[in-house]
Amino acid sequence: MSVLNSRSYTLSILFLLFSISIFSQIKIKNVNAVKSVAPVIDGILLPDEWKAAEIATNFVQREPNEGEPATAKTEVKFLYDDKYLYIGVNCYDDSPELIANAFSNRDTYGWGDFIGIMLDTFHDHLNSYIFAVTAAGTQLDGKCFDDNRRSYSWDGIWWSETRIHESGWSAEMKIPFTTLQFDENKTEWGLNVFRNIARKREMSYWQFQNRDYQFRISTAGHLKNLNNLKNGVNLDFIPYATSSFTESRTSDFDMRNKNGVTGFDVKYGVTSNLNLVLTVNPDFAQIEADDERINLSNYPLYLSEKRPFFLEGNENFRTKGQNHSSNLFYSRRINNPAYGVKLSGKVGEWNIGFLHSLNEDDGGINSKISNEELASDFDNSAFYNILRINRDIFNNSQIGLIAMSKEYSGKYNRILGFDGQFAFWDNYKFIFEMSKSLNDGDNENSHSIYLRLNKSTDFFGFGLNYGEMGKDFVANELGFYNYNNYRKINGSVRIGPRLEEIGIRKLSIGLSGHLVNFEDVDFSDKASLTREMELWTMLSNMQYWAFRMSISKGKRFDRVDDFLYDRLRYSFFLDNNSSSDVYFRLTHNQGKYRKGYFWEYKSSATIKPFNKLKINLSYNRSLVKYNTIDTDEFVETMYEICRTKFYYYFTNKLDMRLIAQYNILSDRLNTYFLLGYRFSPGCALFIAYNEQFDSDTYSVDDIEYHPDFSSSQKVLQVKFSYLIQF
Repeated sequence: MSVLNSRSYTLSILFLLFSISIFSQIKIKNVNAVKSVAPVIDGILLPDEWKAAEIATNFVQREPNEGEPATAKTEVKFLYDDKYLYIGVNCYDDSPELIANAFSNRDTYGWGDFIGIMLDTFHDHLNSYIFAVTAAGTQLDGKCFDDNRRSYSWDGIWWSETRIHESGWSAEMKIPFTTLQFDENKTEWGLNVFRNIARKREMSYWQFQNRDYQFRISTAGHLKNLNNLKNGVNLDFIPYATSSFTESRTSDFDMRNKNGVTGFDVKYGVTSNLNLVLTVNPDFAQIEADDERINLSNYPLYLSEKRPFFLEGNENFRTKGQNHSSNLFYSRRINNPAYGVKLSGKVGEWNIGFLHSLNEDDGGINSKISNEELASDFDNSAFYNILRINRDIFNNSQIGLIAMSKEYSGKYNRILGFDGQFAFWDNYKFIFEMSKSLNDGDNENSHSIYLRLNKSTDFFGFGLNYGEMGKDFVANELGFYNYNNYRKINGSVRIGPRLEEIGIRKLSIGLSGHLVNFEDVDFSDKASLTREMELWTMLSNMQYWAFRMSISKGKRFDRVDDFLYDRLRYSFFLDNNSSSDVYFRLTHNQGKYRKGYFWEYKSSATIKPFNKLKINLSYNRSLVKYNTIDTDEFVETMYEICRTKFYYYFTNKLDMRLIAQYNILSDRLNTYFLLGYRFSPGCALFIAYNEQFDSDTYSVDDIEYHPDFSSSQKVLQVKFSYLIQF
């Protein structure tokens, strides 16, 4: 902890400086919700049902013409009763035949028109729910946190219907108060409504959001007159049954769950602002397989969380230094949970999260057994415990603590962390994260520090990061990090003027650089110092095509092979208007790599023949020639991955997808089929089939076989779940 103490004066100064928050004054809109008889949710706003409601209107564009009135009228109304909040929306359009009503996956806006509602139910100006529907009726829901960060991983229980008619299109939503966490003592919530008209690329807001704000909760309007709201009995019970059928080259057809495995999820609203979630024998048959990616580094790839239990309330477990290359808590370490319990919510100014899980066949323990760090008969189950609390302070700022542990057969990995963010001067933000790991090994130099100062507006942005991690910091039992024992500095600056003339909508130019060395080695010692600079520019035209090119140069130190080499990379990126019926993306990288060279080419096309069908084709090819260091020889390797994704939507509740990805290098084809029927919120039937084809060598009874390219594994999974609400 001496390293932390030696730098504490810097943090103290920054704390005093950045705790001052000065925000621009914005005229805030208000609309009253009206208590009334429940309307019928059929997508038609009948005058008799909605006549008592006030109207929120006069939307303002953010794109393409910032600050100007929306080109089409939008009216939003709010009713409520003892159990539900009702939202009715009329999206007027002079050309209803041109409304983009394409189907898409749940939580995907796709390329259609849509309307979205943001509800800051605690009115803390930091967090909100998002409920949105497309003109085709696809539901999207998620959460905003830290004022402007969004995640659509959360799925709530709510109902919606949409209709296209001669005046445009309309939508009705019915949201149970049991789905929401809120403060029963407050009669006012934060509110914003946003509308997208796809063919015009027009995004407008009820409470104006300029390009600097983008999607900020702190500048939302108000939904008032929410009197005497009660959460009521908030108990959701979702039992499910699943069976799995497998077959491989080395095993005959087997029904893994001969009687069908039964599990269940329970969600209980302890109070209106705290939820308790329990999962027993969880199964994830409906989860789409992770895309196979090319990895030229010596470090594993980060995989996004997709599992429902871990997504519930996951914003409460995020620390402020989290990004895709470093996560203090990485929930996919819990790879095979037997059960899990989670408590999350908000009490006053405190945000709370607690998670406990038993993980069977733990991936981290198995890796140690494979590496002979543990005995082959070592018990490979582990208990995970995560406690996270953070408090709202000042304006749109927070500080927090996290305590985590992984316990297994007398061994453990524990991490304690302290973090926070301070927003000030409207578009500035300071973030810090400090943590220490404890385990049954050496804990003398087991600290981690992360500091970030940044400003972001539409025209200008900069960021300055400092991070260090001691050689004894152990994080990958619970989190995700490429390596420890480092000090690094990152900096970036960009400008992006909007020309909106001579065919150019916006031109951006940026410069970034970083230095990385060992934690106990000074930056002036260049023998092991990674140092790189990148210059880039990006241009978008009036038709929303985008082109980006960059050059980066420097030296990179390979920690695995103890090797410093020249690094040079050229890259470009091109894509067209994402609303087009054929949307394509091209990327190319090439340069120097470990005394050799590399080049990489990626291409993808999304084809939309009609509103119920979407086809995605992608091809990634990479060639690398590099020095092997130990033999001082060059090795040339080609990577190629072809992927096809086929989506068909029978309705907005019934869809199917077929995915095939072929790795040419390993001569392996993976196919994935999923039929999903979500016949009611929380109720679903999934049928998933996976099959792998390859020519891998295998052994049976010490006899080695070399098969031709053929099926090597088949898995059929069926899952049925049903929501019971009390």
